[in-house]
Amino acid sequence: MRVLVTGATGFVGQHLTSQLEELGHEVFVLVRNPKKLEKDFPVDRVVKIDLKTASPQKIQSKLPNELDCVIHTAGIVHSFSTQDFYEINTNATLNLYKSLNKNVHFIFLSSLAASGPSKTNKELTEADPTHPVSDYGRSKLKAEKELLDLNQSSLSSTAKLSILRPPMVVGPGDQGVLEIVKMIQSGIVITTGKAGVEKRYSYVSVYDLVRACLCLMRSPPEKPQLFFCSYPQTLKLDELVNSVQKELQIKKIRRIQLPQTALSFIANTLCLAFKIRPHSIRLTPDKLNELIPEAWTCSGQKLCQDMDYEYQDSLEKILPQTLKDYQQRGWL
Repeated sequence: MRVLVTGATGFVGQHLTSQLEELGHEVFVLVRNPKKLEKDFPVDRVVKIDLKTASPQKIQSKLPNELDCVIHTAGIVHSFSTQDFYEINTNATLNLYKSLNKNVHFIFLSSLAASGPSKTNKELTEADPTHPVSDYGRSKLKAEKELLDLNQSSLSSTAKLSILRPPMVVGPGDQGVLEIVKMIQSGIVITTGKAGVEKRYSYVSVYDLVRACLCLMRSPPEKPQLFFCSYPQTLKLDELVNSVQKELQIKKIRRIQLPQTALSFIANTLCLAFKIRPHSIRLTPDKLNELIPEAWTCSGQKLCQDMDYEYQDSLEKILPQTLKDYQQRGWL
C-alpha cells in the first residue's frame, strides 16, 4: 500500500514508519522539519508542510498521488497556549482530512483524554458520554466530532475514517512515561488528588498501538468507527512505581501527596515563567487537570471483537524494553 504517516518525527510516528517499511509498504512521511527525521528517507517520499498554517488546497497539492491510507499521528500534548491545541489538534487535522479523496482511509490517533477520566471501578467504553477535563482532550474530541460530521455529510469526496483513542502509551523512545520514570528514579514520587499512588490507569504498548493501526489499514471498517486501544489489564500508579523501582534497582521510594492547590500554584508559576523565558517543563495548568482524577481507564475490547485484534504486550513485557532504551539513549 501507499501510506502517508504524519508526525513521523514523533514517538508513535517513528515506530509506525519503521514497521510499515519492514512490511514492504510504500511509505511517505509528512513533517514540518525533515532534519528531525531519525533516518534518511528518499526526497520524493518526504512531504514538507506545516499543517498548522496550510489550507486543504495547499496540502492536497503536496500529497503523493494514489494514496491508500493516511495515518495521522501528528499533534501536541503539552502547551502553555490554549490556542495551540485547537490550531494543531483540531484545525490542522480537519484541513488534512479535507484534502483527501474518498479512496483514502484516514486513521486518526486521538486520545483517551477526549473521553475524560473514568470512575475507579469502571472502564470507559466507546458508548459512554465524553467529558474531557483538559484543552488537550477537548481539542481531540472536537477533531473527532468534526471529522465524523464531515464524513457523514453529503460530500462525495469524503475519505474513509477510523479513530483510535489510546490511553498512556508505553515503549522505547516515549518521553511522556520518561518523566514519570525520572521522578521515580529520583526516589520521590509526587501525586495529587485523593487517590495518590492508588490511581488507576489503562495503558497500551507502542507496538500494540502500531499493530492496531496496521489492522485497521488492512481491513478498513465499512462505516466510520471509533475504538479505544488499550491492553486488557489496568494498573495502579503504585504498581508502575514498584515495577520501575525493581527494574532500576532503586533502594527506597518516598511517596508524597501534595495538595492540589500547591501543584496548581507551581503550574501557574511555570506558565508565567514560560512567557518570560521558554522552558521544557511539562507541568502546565492544562496537564494538571489530567493529573488530579482518580482513574483513567478504558476497555479496548471493541477493537478485538470488531476487528479480530489481539493485544500482545503486558507491562511486564514492555517496561524492561522501555527502560533499557532510555538508558541506551542516556536519558536515565
